[in-house]
Amino acid sequence: MSRIDLLILKRKFLAGNATLDDVRNIGGAENVRTIMKTVGNWHNKEADIVVLGSCTFGRAVLYLLAKWGERNNAEEVMKIVEFLTRPCNCDIDERDGARGTALLKTAYLSDSPTVVKALLEYGADVRLFSSGQKTALYFAAYRNHPRSLAVLLEDSHAKDIIFLEDDEGRTPVEVARHKNNTECVKLLEAEEKELKRREGAAHVAEEEKQMK
Repeated sequence: MSRIDLLILKRKFLAGNATLDDVRNIGGAENVRTIMKTVGNWHNKEADIVVLGSCTFGRAVLYLLAKWGERNNAEEVMKIVEFLTRPCNCDIDERDGARGTALLKTAYLSDSPTVVKALLEYGADVRLFSSGQKTALYFAAYRNHPRSLAVLLEDSHAKDIIFLEDDEGRTPVEVARHKNNTECVKLLEAEEKELKRREGAAHVAEEEKQMK
């Protein structure tokens, strides 16, 4: 790939206009890393540059999606994730040095329900957590990403982690309250209430069954 082609790709990723054809034409992990270093703007640049050194092609592109995917149309995002997880056989839950996955990165970096939905549909595990026992629910609540949080809560396994505390003893709803992220608080409180209602109803039904 020529320098001009690489420059064009950088601009497309920076604008969030990358397509599946662009991903196919990148030409390897080294070019992906070059693009990421240019457009990433990660919250911890030094640490992420170290991580980039060991990125696989698939994970690197998924991380680009985590940052910029919401600017693409939903169909294109779905095509890219499908391409990476099937023909490319990328492990969608592959971790980086901070135990982050593409789903965890997405929840932290941007309010990108399109990318979250695509990752979940192709097998990303919402129950995984990074260092500090922080889940995707936690990151979305902490960063005030209510649209992504709403999609995460639709996953059937979200109930397994909604009450999970991080290493400082805070649940997703508690961190949302602390940050005064009102929309996220409402979403999490409603889900917690519904889970407790179902649990109570199941308990009553079990008691009635035993009494017969």
